[in-house]
Amino acid sequence: MVKYTLACGLQECLGNEWTGDIFKDFRIMVDGSEYFCHKFILSACSTFFNTLLRADFKEKQEGYVVLNKISKETFDVIINAIYKGVDGLTLGNVGNVWQATHLLDIPFLIQESTTNTPESWRLHLTKLLMQKPSDKIYKSQKQQQVARD
Repeated sequence: MVKYTLACGLQECLGNEWTGDIFKDFRIMVDGSEYFCHKFILSACSTFFNTLLRADFKEKQEGYVVLNKISKETFDVIINAIYKGVDGLTLGNVGNVWQATHLLDIPFLIQESTTNTPESWRLHLTKLLMQKPSDKIYKSQKQQQVARD
């Protein structure tokens, strides 16, 4: 069983590392902004990044990926949740965060954006998903193309 104080301590350490420049070994480009990250953390949290960084894709060799289907504002919420444990979900962004976490296949954020949100947000998310067609979610290599395009 995970002890809350230990988990929070680890999350705080990761958050401190995020603000520093040491050991960052992968770049993510979103809406013209660059995010310098750690392969280990990305692949531990995201099936998309795990697949991208384990396989022989050009992004692994070049040390960066461009994500075209995710806005900077949405990615800020995701990266702050991963590194700092910050809950940046709002009624205004829950739909975009939900969609992006599915594209990047981040299980704990998928759960957070669907089950641990107020009922009114879930209703809002359901309405959003019914109003606009969402991108198909692909797994493995097809998933890589969806997030990059």
